Amino acid sequence: MRISETKDELIKQLRIQIRMQGLSVRDVAIETGVSKTSIQNLLTMNPPKVSLEILLHIAKIYNVPYRFEHTRKN
Repeated sequence: MRISETKDELIKQLRIQIRMQGLSVRDVAIETGVSKTSIQNLLTMNPPKVSLEILLHIAKIYNVPYRFEHTRKN
């Protein structure tokens, strides 16, 4: 699995991982503690209305690698 370097790549990889495991929205919600609405949004909306914090939480649970470069504005 490739390392996601953008939010869009992370969304794509999460969708692939969840579908490959044959998980339902309910399954993912129970395993992650994230609402079914947020999981449904992640899987079906373009772009999904899911915060980066939630995406990173789900990625950790499903071992989806990511690396984001942060730039600070002064």
